[in-house]
Amino acid sequence: MRLRTFRICSIPTSLTRRQFEAYLRDLLEDIQPGQPQNTISLVPHGRSQTATVTFKCKEPSLFTKRKAAGDRTYWTIKETETPLVVDCDFLGITPLYSAEQPTVDIVAVTGLAGHAFGSWKSHTQNQMWLRDFLPVDLWDVNIRVLTFGYDSALKDSTSTSSIQGFSRQLMDSVNSVRANAEKERYRPIIFIGHSLGGLVIKQVTNIHFT
Repeated sequence: MRLRTFRICSIPTSLTRRQFEAYLRDLLEDIQPGQPQNTISLVPHGRSQTATVTFKCKEPSLFTKRKAAGDRTYWTIKETETPLVVDCDFLGITPLYSAEQPTVDIVAVTGLAGHAFGSWKSHTQNQMWLRDFLPVDLWDVNIRVLTFGYDSALKDSTSTSSIQGFSRQLMDSVNSVRANAEKERYRPIIFIGHSLGGLVIKQVTNIHFT
């Protein structure tokens, strides 16, 4: 069974990976010993952390309601006064991996009617190239990996967005995750584009990220 991957935002920086994994296990009340472990990333994102979680056995009942773009679940844990935000549409920018001191950013932009996480994932397995393999392949480079999602769906879409509009969204999103320190502003960026994503990237390559 191919299960969805969820994005969880607004995680306090004080919460460790081990603590976060324990909270996830608590959501799966009837999980049995020996069942496969979930695949998790937990990455700094501004003043908080963002996680991606691929459940390998089943989805927690709290998350199963997320069906369409824009659906959100709010999950409260005792370590935070602000509820964590859970979605599976991955719109905007999502950090997937970061070295302790990254020296280059890699930003992936999916194509027409694509999904910022699912389009880079195997159709038969739960591994995702950008999250699970690229950091291993580039083990000797201090990278940060991010993926950018935008609403370019065709079926039943009412969107009037243009390539220029998507490019502006991309530029604003990248600026937002590179604004916390002077060194971030001038960190090299490698863009990876697929299909329409390449055209979106082309629109911003000559724009200065302030």
